[in-house]
Amino acid sequence: MINGKYNEAYLQITTWTTFLSYASHYYGRIDYFDNNDNFKMNQIEIESKLTRNEVRILNKNERLKMHIYKQGELSERFSNRTKLITTAKKTFQELLKPLGYKILFLSDIGVCDPRLILEGPRIVKQKCNELCEQFESYNGWGCSKEEETEVQKICDEWDKLLGRKWK
Repeated sequence: MINGKYNEAYLQITTWTTFLSYASHYYGRIDYFDNNDNFKMNQIEIESKLTRNEVRILNKNERLKMHIYKQGELSERFSNRTKLITTAKKTFQELLKPLGYKILFLSDIGVCDPRLILEGPRIVKQKCNELCEQFESYNGWGCSKEEETEVQKICDEWDKLLGRKWK
């Protein structure tokens, strides 16, 4: 098993909406380590079939007119974050759960601090997400010097729930 008790996968969301005024899409990718080789990382690009409304908007906004989108065409572009997350959870259920993966985090693969669990065993998901909320309430490691001990306790409890051992 990878990283502890549970095989894990990580949904990474990318968008330019905060940087470019004309950007309006989200892109997602699930990263996961190979079951047989902890150093081989695999990726699944999240895709969905375009709806009629999405096609209308994409074709209207296509600046160079190099591609004409069609309804039902697979696309990595998502017009909203919620649809991307819903599609990623479905993709995780269909492709990775049968391979023994138990947890899907909303996070970059390189983050070891508490982060949101989108899919996973109910009790672990609930407790870990509560710890993630506590961690974020301290602004993570951006907390004050006086709060560092409490933040470390949150991280230690989170690692324990996931079966991780760092020492």
